[in-house]
Amino acid sequence: LFPCDSVSLPWLKILLAPAKNLFDNGNAPKSQINPAEGGAILNHGNLTLTNDQFVNNHVTGYGGNGFPKKGDGGAILSGSEFDSGHPTLTIKNSLFDSNTATGGTTSRSGTNGAGAEGGAICLGATSGAVSITASTFTNNQAIAGNSTFAGGEGLGGSATGGAIQAGQSSIPVNVASTALSSTTNSACKIL
Repeated sequence: LFPCDSVSLPWLKILLAPAKNLFDNGNAPKSQINPAEGGAILNHGNLTLTNDQFVNNHVTGYGGNGFPKKGDGGAILSGSEFDSGHPTLTIKNSLFDSNTATGGTTSRSGTNGAGAEGGAICLGATSGAVSITASTFTNNQAIAGNSTFAGGEGLGGSATGGAIQAGQSSIPVNVASTALSSTTNSACKIL
């Protein structure tokens, strides 16, 4: 596990090679039943990404006059609650910029807005080992959903991990030579 309350390395300049793949403007579908997961990639296997760019990918949980759903992993969700295995994720020399995870907003009386986890990457409960090396995370956000009911009976949801969120303390996470910064919440959160 890595310390994530104050991981910001403005002095670290990582020179990224030309992008092998550009994942741009991905948007996970909303569902009244399940959370919105992985704006560009929903990982169920063993995934290695090298020299890739993830820019402006989004997930927004279902909202409206019902029970809102979470938004998890603006660019990538690895290890959905529906996975039976433990998918692994290896990222090298990649860029994550301006990705967002947003919880659903509700107008239902007495109902709270939904949470959001991992503006760039959310490591779900079934995630296996994760390794992130020589990569840059900037301007990623996790944004909580609100309750807009006129009577004011509901509260906003919670938002954690502006760049990276790991949902279980048992997930082995290794981050090295990587710059993390976000505009909301802490850059990363390991529970």
